[in-house]
Amino acid sequence: MDEQTMQLTAKLAEITVRNTASAVIEKIKTVKAKKNDQETIAELTEIIQDLIDDKQNLVLISKGLENELVSQKLTDDDVKSISDTILPIIIKFAEASDDGGQLVENINLIKPLISKEMLTIMQLLGFNYKKAIGEPLTQLLNNKIKSFEITENDELQLAVVQRDTEYYKLMQNEKAIQNIKDFKQ
Repeated sequence: MDEQTMQLTAKLAEITVRNTASAVIEKIKTVKAKKNDQETIAELTEIIQDLIDDKQNLVLISKGLENELVSQKLTDDDVKSISDTILPIIIKFAEASDDGGQLVENINLIKPLISKEMLTIMQLLGFNYKKAIGEPLTQLLNNKIKSFEITENDELQLAVVQRDTEYYKLMQNEKAIQNIKDFKQ
């Protein structure tokens, strides 16, 4: 369960405990026991207002939980897009990788899980495709992109190779070697 869902669930539990029938009845009994009509009316009005506020909070919580659920569920259009567009691109990317075909094999293992029937069954059981497949693929792509980055160490190694190349070119030039000998004397 992600952080936002846990917060919404905790808030829901808090409102539920605060507004159980027995808790509300107890508040009303306490207010009526005071025998002061003005004070009783004011406190009952406050209880009603609190209940209305809590109802509004419950509506917001239910919308938040619904949004979380909807964001995890793949639609038929999502499935079609994945199978027709995204999956072939991922396979081409995997084929271009230099891991001996292991990535392509792994993706081919995942393909049957993307059928409409399997997707529906898995989602009914609570499987989250976006978390199980989308996040690892995102991480894989992120790692691949990062592997293309040139670090300071790479730049230093490149400079050393360039220096050595120039040095070897210099060693092949007899006039340059003679100039170095003359300079040392």
